Amino acid sequence: MKIKASFLSFFSFFPLKAPGLFAALALAAAASLDAQIIVDSFVYERNGQGTALIKYNGMAATITIPNNIEGMAVTEIGHRVFYGCTGLVNVTIPASVATIGYEAFSGCAGLAIVTVGSGNPAYASVTAIGEHAFFNCDLLTSVTFGAGSSIRSADFAYYGSFPGDLRAAYFAQAGGPGTYTRPSNSSSWIKSQ
Repeated sequence: MKIKASFLSFFSFFPLKAPGLFAALALAAAASLDAQIIVDSFVYERNGQGTALIKYNGMAATITIPNNIEGMAVTEIGHRVFYGCTGLVNVTIPASVATIGYEAFSGCAGLAIVTVGSGNPAYASVTAIGEHAFFNCDLLTSVTFGAGSSIRSADFAYYGSFPGDLRAAYFAQAGGPGTYTRPSNSSSWIKSQ
Protein backbone atom coordinates (compact mmCIF):
# COMPACT_ATOMS: atom_id res chain seq x y z
CA MET A 1 0.00 0.00 0.00
CA LYS A 2 1.44 3.36 -1.04
CA ILE A 3 0.19 6.76 0.12
CA LYS A 4 1.57 10.23 -0.50
CA ALA A 5 0.75 12.62 2.29
CA SER A 6 -0.47 16.08 1.27
CA PHE A 7 -2.21 18.63 3.44
CA LEU A 8 -2.17 21.66 1.12
CA SER A 9 -5.90 21.17 0.57
CA PHE A 10 -6.39 21.25 4.36
CA PHE A 11 -4.99 24.77 4.51
CA SER A 12 -7.23 25.96 1.66
CA PHE A 13 -10.28 25.74 3.96
CA PHE A 14 -9.05 28.55 6.21
CA PRO A 15 -9.47 32.24 5.33
CA LEU A 16 -6.20 34.06 4.80
CA LYS A 17 -6.25 36.87 7.43
CA ALA A 18 -2.44 37.01 7.49
CA PRO A 19 -1.78 35.86 3.92
CA GLY A 20 2.00 36.15 3.89
CA LEU A 21 2.74 34.19 7.05
CA PHE A 22 -0.13 31.74 6.71
CA ALA A 23 0.65 31.03 3.05
CA ALA A 24 4.32 30.46 3.89
CA LEU A 25 3.40 28.04 6.69
CA ALA A 26 0.93 26.22 4.46
CA LEU A 27 3.45 25.84 1.64
CA ALA A 28 6.22 24.70 4.02
CA ALA A 29 3.94 22.11 5.62
CA ALA A 30 2.69 20.89 2.26
CA ALA A 31 6.21 20.63 0.83
CA SER A 32 7.37 18.67 3.85
CA LEU A 33 4.44 16.28 3.78
CA ASP A 34 4.47 15.86 0.01
CA ALA A 35 8.05 14.63 0.36
CA GLN A 36 6.95 11.75 2.60
CA ILE A 37 6.14 8.41 1.06
CA ILE A 38 4.30 5.76 3.07
CA VAL A 39 4.69 2.13 2.00
CA ASP A 40 3.14 -0.51 4.23
CA SER A 41 4.44 0.32 7.73
CA PHE A 42 7.41 2.39 6.55
CA VAL A 43 7.56 6.18 6.14
CA TYR A 44 10.22 7.47 3.75
CA GLU A 45 11.48 10.90 2.84
CA ARG A 46 13.55 11.93 -0.15
CA ASN A 47 17.03 13.21 0.62
CA GLY A 48 19.83 14.45 -1.63
CA GLN A 49 21.22 10.95 -2.25
CA GLY A 50 18.00 8.95 -2.50
CA THR A 51 15.39 8.05 0.08
CA ALA A 52 15.61 7.93 3.88
CA LEU A 53 13.53 5.60 6.03
CA ILE A 54 12.31 7.98 8.75
CA LYS A 55 9.68 5.99 10.66
CA TYR A 56 8.41 2.46 11.15
CA ASN A 57 4.83 1.95 12.36
CA GLY A 58 4.68 -1.84 12.29
CA MET A 59 5.14 -4.73 14.65
CA ALA A 60 6.74 -7.39 12.43
CA ALA A 61 9.36 -9.73 13.88
CA THR A 62 11.27 -9.95 10.58
CA ILE A 63 11.88 -6.91 8.39
CA THR A 64 13.61 -6.56 5.06
CA ILE A 65 14.17 -2.93 4.18
CA PRO A 66 13.74 -2.52 0.39
CA ASN A 67 16.60 -1.39 -1.88
CA ASN A 68 14.51 1.37 -3.43
CA ILE A 69 11.22 3.21 -3.20
CA GLU A 70 9.64 4.63 -6.35
CA GLY A 71 12.91 4.14 -8.23
CA MET A 72 15.06 5.97 -5.66
CA ALA A 73 17.61 4.05 -3.59
CA VAL A 74 16.99 3.76 0.15
CA THR A 75 20.25 5.28 1.43
CA GLU A 76 19.54 5.97 5.07
CA ILE A 77 17.84 4.56 8.15
CA GLY A 78 17.05 7.70 10.13
CA HIS A 79 17.39 8.47 13.81
CA ARG A 80 15.25 6.30 16.13
CA VAL A 81 13.31 4.67 13.27
CA PHE A 82 12.94 1.33 15.08
CA TYR A 83 13.41 2.74 18.59
CA GLY A 84 11.74 0.49 21.15
CA CYS A 85 10.46 -2.11 18.65
CA THR A 86 10.86 -4.89 21.21
CA GLY A 87 9.24 -7.50 18.92
CA LEU A 88 11.76 -6.98 16.10
CA VAL A 89 13.95 -10.10 15.86
CA ASN A 90 15.57 -10.09 12.42
CA VAL A 91 16.37 -7.17 10.12
CA THR A 92 17.97 -7.18 6.67
CA ILE A 93 19.49 -3.88 5.59
CA PRO A 94 19.94 -3.52 1.80
CA ALA A 95 23.24 -2.74 0.10
CA SER A 96 21.89 0.71 -0.81
CA VAL A 97 21.88 1.93 2.81
CA ALA A 98 24.96 3.97 3.69
CA THR A 99 23.85 5.49 7.00
CA ILE A 100 22.21 4.11 10.13
CA GLY A 101 21.10 6.98 12.35
CA TYR A 102 21.43 7.70 16.04
CA GLU A 103 19.54 5.14 18.17
CA ALA A 104 18.01 3.63 15.01
CA PHE A 105 17.53 0.22 16.66
CA SER A 106 17.94 1.33 20.27
CA GLY A 107 15.74 -0.55 22.69
CA CYS A 108 14.98 -3.37 20.24
CA ALA A 109 15.36 -5.87 23.06
CA GLY A 110 14.32 -8.83 20.87
CA LEU A 111 16.68 -8.04 17.97
CA ALA A 112 18.87 -11.10 17.44
CA ILE A 113 19.99 -10.97 13.78
CA VAL A 114 21.19 -8.07 11.60
CA THR A 115 22.23 -8.75 8.01
CA VAL A 116 23.79 -6.01 5.89
CA GLY A 117 23.57 -6.62 2.14
CA SER A 118 26.69 -6.93 0.01
CA GLY A 119 27.46 -5.15 -3.23
CA ASN A 120 27.68 -1.54 -2.09
CA PRO A 121 31.08 -0.08 -2.96
CA ALA A 122 30.78 2.54 -0.19
CA TYR A 123 30.64 -0.20 2.49
CA ALA A 124 28.79 -3.21 1.53
CA SER A 125 26.87 -1.18 2.72
CA VAL A 126 26.88 0.94 5.85
CA THR A 127 29.50 3.72 6.11
CA ALA A 128 28.10 5.57 9.10
CA ILE A 129 26.49 4.13 12.20
CA GLY A 130 25.03 6.64 14.63
CA GLU A 131 25.81 6.62 18.31
CA HIS A 132 23.81 4.03 20.29
CA ALA A 133 22.32 2.62 17.07
CA PHE A 134 22.07 -0.81 18.71
CA PHE A 135 21.80 0.31 22.36
CA ASN A 136 20.14 -2.33 24.58
CA CYS A 137 19.95 -4.94 21.81
CA ASP A 138 21.05 -7.56 24.31
CA LEU A 139 19.76 -10.53 22.30
CA LEU A 140 21.79 -9.64 19.22
CA THR A 141 23.69 -12.84 18.41
CA SER A 142 24.44 -12.54 14.69
CA VAL A 143 25.68 -9.68 12.52
CA THR A 144 26.74 -10.11 8.89
CA PHE A 145 28.96 -7.61 7.07
CA GLY A 146 29.03 -7.98 3.29
CA ALA A 147 32.15 -8.40 1.14
CA GLY A 148 34.25 -5.26 0.84
CA SER A 149 32.81 -3.76 4.00
CA SER A 150 34.48 -1.87 6.78
CA ILE A 151 33.39 -0.32 10.06
CA ARG A 152 34.79 2.55 12.07
CA SER A 153 36.74 1.82 15.21
CA ALA A 154 33.90 2.99 17.50
CA ASP A 155 31.06 1.07 15.80
CA PHE A 156 29.71 -1.98 17.67
CA ALA A 157 32.01 -1.45 20.65
CA TYR A 158 30.89 -2.48 24.10
CA TYR A 159 30.01 0.50 26.25
CA GLY A 160 27.59 -1.24 28.58
CA SER A 161 24.89 -0.97 25.93
CA PHE A 162 25.92 -3.53 23.31
CA PRO A 163 26.60 -7.20 24.06
CA GLY A 164 30.34 -7.83 23.82
CA ASP A 165 32.88 -6.05 21.63
CA LEU A 166 32.04 -6.91 18.04
CA ARG A 167 34.36 -4.13 16.94
CA ALA A 168 37.40 -5.93 18.41
CA ALA A 169 36.48 -9.17 16.60
CA TYR A 170 36.02 -7.30 13.32
CA PHE A 171 39.43 -5.59 13.59
CA ALA A 172 41.26 -8.73 14.75
CA GLN A 173 43.72 -10.37 12.32
CA ALA A 174 41.15 -12.86 11.00
CA GLY A 175 38.31 -10.32 11.12
CA GLY A 176 36.78 -8.18 8.39
CA PRO A 177 33.69 -8.95 6.30
CA GLY A 178 31.70 -12.03 7.22
CA THR A 179 29.21 -13.31 9.75
CA TYR A 180 29.89 -12.85 13.44
CA THR A 181 27.97 -14.80 16.05
CA ARG A 182 27.78 -14.70 19.81
CA PRO A 183 26.28 -17.42 22.00
CA SER A 184 23.36 -15.93 23.93
CA ASN A 185 25.08 -16.44 27.28
CA SER A 186 28.42 -14.97 26.20
CA SER A 187 29.91 -11.60 25.30
CA SER A 188 32.46 -13.08 22.85
CA TRP A 189 31.89 -12.54 19.12
CA ILE A 190 33.29 -15.19 16.76
CA LYS A 191 33.63 -14.90 13.00
CA SER A 192 31.91 -17.94 11.52
CA GLN A 193 32.26 -17.22 7.78
